[in-house]
Amino acid sequence: MFTDTFLPQRNGVVTSICNIEKGLRKDGNRMVIFTPGRGFRDSGPGRAGGYNIYRLRGIRFAPYPEFRVCIPTIGSWIDIEKLHLDMVHTKTPLPIGLVAKRLSKKFRIPIIGTLDTPIQDYVHYIPVWGRAPGARGFFYRVARRYARWFYNFCHIVTVPSETTRRELIGAGCRKRIEVVSNGIDTRRYNPGNSRRWIRDKFCPNGEGLILHVGRMTREKGILELVRAAKILQRRGVRFKLVIVGRGPYLKAIKDLVKREGIRNIVFAGFVEDRDLPKYYASADFFATASCVETQGIVLLEAMASGSPVIGANAGAIPELIKNGGNGFLFAPGNALELAGSMEELMGDENLRRQMGRKSLDLVRKHSLESIGRKIKSLYKEVLEEDYKALQKRNRGDW
Repeated sequence: MFTDTFLPQRNGVVTSICNIEKGLRKDGNRMVIFTPGRGFRDSGPGRAGGYNIYRLRGIRFAPYPEFRVCIPTIGSWIDIEKLHLDMVHTKTPLPIGLVAKRLSKKFRIPIIGTLDTPIQDYVHYIPVWGRAPGARGFFYRVARRYARWFYNFCHIVTVPSETTRRELIGAGCRKRIEVVSNGIDTRRYNPGNSRRWIRDKFCPNGEGLILHVGRMTREKGILELVRAAKILQRRGVRFKLVIVGRGPYLKAIKDLVKREGIRNIVFAGFVEDRDLPKYYASADFFATASCVETQGIVLLEAMASGSPVIGANAGAIPELIKNGGNGFLFAPGNALELAGSMEELMGDENLRRQMGRKSLDLVRKHSLESIGRKIKSLYKEVLEEDYKALQKRNRGDW
């Protein structure tokens, strides 16, 4: 498995990889996770959180310090060859994805590509030119063409949502594309995790608790949540918006909240894995304003916890949020509409219960067990096709 990000970083991609590895391990398979090192000297095999990893030399990407660009060495290629890999699965088309592509071509082993992150929506991280109005459109088109080139090389492509599948087809991908949800561990995330101490900590005076979990980056729409919180505060709604997560945009948002005098927002920072399910289950509802989701694992986690969900009507979010069913959708960038949905949910306990039950119904098809069976079936199919192709080569049919 090749990925730009892995433990100790926490995000949707990392969660998805850990879920896949656990499922494979149960059946006696072995996965090695290749990821950039945290520094130029940080490379080689090791362990992280109980997983087998191999760090390729990496350098920090200044516009997004948590991101590393990998630089493979001759030694790392020798180490990889010794592993005798049967298959390559890359979670990214970015630099380490190119290493996966080269590995597949060099050793003639099959490759599966997964599109979890729409790279065209992240061009603003390109230094200087990325935020220039005219240049952004150019880089957007380049990113789509690059994605088409990269995924057309793969044997099979997986995406977490039908929306992402349509977008990749629209970009010109001609390969077989399978929709495979990231999945959710419903034994870990469930309504029974609710804890009184969390509500006492953040809402000591009986306020409603709105939860947001995610990376603190510009594209995640944190600014819209802040604007909506300001509107609710002005209307006198009794609530606390608890924001869990960290990232390069955190300081800017904290400064904004302080300047605007918004008292109803609490920054909880990083929350340990063991406590995160408790936060979801203890909230009255979950809200996100992100417009760049290919699925949204945080939404799955909230739904599995029996929570109503509010999200922007953009990307793949409408596939998880049924407007008026398990939550509300609002127009992207419309903080007033977002605030209205928050206020409606906050003022109606029966509606929250009803929507929470609907969330539990909808999340069942995303259970880890069903998703694990599907991904293992795809792996088996790819390996069988590769074996048949090898037999043809040996017979001289090619």
